[in-house]
Amino acid sequence: MIDWLSKKVPAPFIIIFDVFLLTTVSEGMQMTTLESMNIRRPCTVTNLGGNAVVVTHEQNGLVLENDNLARRTNAIGSLANSPAKTKAFSEAVVAVFNEKFTQQQMNQQHHRCYTNAFKK
Repeated sequence: MIDWLSKKVPAPFIIIFDVFLLTTVSEGMQMTTLESMNIRRPCTVTNLGGNAVVVTHEQNGLVLENDNLARRTNAIGSLANSPAKTKAFSEAVVAVFNEKFTQQQMNQQHHRCYTNAFKK
């Protein structure tokens, strides 16, 4: 049995997969998406919340509608059948993560938000 509460990060579990898949129907962008990006896993996510902000369709992963199981299945199959595409997404996804979502980048963004809020 896995004690999920004792794990600080899911990376040991995510790293065993070739692609990260998020098929949520009600939640927004998940931290696991960013964690997957950080360890070079191309992301296939649903078009909800902030998912499309971090994953750009056909550039660093796939953004799909959640109500189309056949399309999701085909999309995942296309990655499985195209190692070159998966590798390109892997390289692109970590570049996006390093540009926008490192701890330093996020701290700077929060600082700007709070600074701007207090100026008003």
